[in-house]
Amino acid sequence: MMVEIRSMGPQIGVEVTGVDVKILDDAGFAPIYQSWLDHNILVVRDQELEIEDFLRHSRRFGPVVPHPSKSTRHPQFPEITMLGINKFDADGKLNDVRQVKVAMTNASLFEYVADGRNGLRILQLTSPETMPEYAGFSPRPKPVLIATFRTKGEALAISKPLDRDRAVDEGGNQISVFGRRGARPFNFDEMMRMLRTDDGKGDWFTVTDAPQTQPKKN
Repeated sequence: MMVEIRSMGPQIGVEVTGVDVKILDDAGFAPIYQSWLDHNILVVRDQELEIEDFLRHSRRFGPVVPHPSKSTRHPQFPEITMLGINKFDADGKLNDVRQVKVAMTNASLFEYVADGRNGLRILQLTSPETMPEYAGFSPRPKPVLIATFRTKGEALAISKPLDRDRAVDEGGNQISVFGRRGARPFNFDEMMRMLRTDDGKGDWFTVTDAPQTQPKKN
């Protein structure tokens, strides 16, 4: 079979067929590598690879760097990330997942799941009631299945959640969220009035790590 490189669409992506990457020489690899550079996404069909073969082929494109999460690395081959490690399936109840959307509701993080024939599922990922560390930096989710809604047909997709306005300080750190229904993002003048005195024309609002007064007690 001859090597064939075929475009997968008008924007990005090519499909390669008719090749065995285990025995592919440099001359045969060159057009495949160039196609990857030109189209960003490369799919090579019909390969039967052991882990060593997969890594050898991957390294032809450049250095293979282990994923930062050590818990998902293969024990013998750290460059390999094992999908599905520590995955949550609610004791087998989540078994037809089609799409997921993650969104904040009040102080908790939720996952809205289109679970196919099982309908709509809701997972609570973080909670101030059960997770003392929920407000810390990047808390690890602790998913709990809290609700199920049986749809008339298969649940195949989840609509996009409502965006919220966000206010940030001069360093780009979020300082507040406004959840008004139908709200739009702040324009520049509105952001200035949020961050500066004198109706957005004066000094920047600042805070200090060494306050001159004691905090008020409730």
